[in-house]
Amino acid sequence: MQEPFLALKGALLEGPAYNEASDELRWVDIIKRQVSFLKVSEGPQSLRTFTLENDTIGALWNIQDEKDLLLAGAKYGLATFNSVTGELEYFHKYYETKEVGHRFRSNDGAIDARGRIFQGLLIDDQISTPSSDGKLICMDLDGSIRTIVDKVTCPNGLGWNSTNTIMYWAESASGNLYAFDYDLETGTSSNQRVFFHLEPGTGEEHNTNVPDGLAVDVEDCVWLAVWGSGQVLRISPEGKVVGRIEVPTRFVTCPAFVGTELFITTAEERAKERYPESAEQGGNLFRCEVGVSGLERFACRVVWQQ
Repeated sequence: MQEPFLALKGALLEGPAYNEASDELRWVDIIKRQVSFLKVSEGPQSLRTFTLENDTIGALWNIQDEKDLLLAGAKYGLATFNSVTGELEYFHKYYETKEVGHRFRSNDGAIDARGRIFQGLLIDDQISTPSSDGKLICMDLDGSIRTIVDKVTCPNGLGWNSTNTIMYWAESASGNLYAFDYDLETGTSSNQRVFFHLEPGTGEEHNTNVPDGLAVDVEDCVWLAVWGSGQVLRISPEGKVVGRIEVPTRFVTCPAFVGTELFITTAEERAKERYPESAEQGGNLFRCEVGVSGLERFACRVVWQQ
């Protein structure tokens, strides 16, 4: 793969997801505060983008029985995003005071097969120095909030296997892709263990070879974006690398399935003079045929929408 599907030259593209009903792929640019949509069958000419004034969005998910409204993990909490007007409306703030909440933002997350919201929070590195004040939370179907994992630096990609008995979760700062035993009926996770580990770079390259976003295919393999390495790894249920996609820019952020194709978001190159080829392609959207389809992405069913 050498040429991008879409040459966006974005800052930090994240959260790609496909809505089959509308044939739209969507993604966000966290730093540029943008949300973009594109009809896959129509190609790049169908691109439309909203720019938020005072908010960022980490990821977006479908809401059950809603056509235009999406669920957003946003700067200050969970919100709805209108995909027609671009309006963002909060229904849950993470922190009572804006002074505290301003330090944080939503990162990646996912919806389980019952419609619960799982969302990662981290320190906003555009505001403050990253620390272990982040966490992974869950909003249950009744609207209540509970913490799944506390005191983490960079909660990232999240997904489940085909039987919904294993939850996968990437924590970038540790270099770990974790697995949990998962009880779908109660939404509880247990037996956290390291499923796959990446050894981070050292010295000036310390923020490389880092686990980022992920997707799970119908064969229960995890496709993991590796920040700083220019690749997406395919990891078997046994935790072995069984395939990889090379991307011509280092900062790969997240994969998403559209049929048997994988769409891959990236971020701009941090060391442009040292890596000019990576800089040329950083922040673009890539597309790759992989010969296997992804598992169904579920819609949110929490009580606030009823």
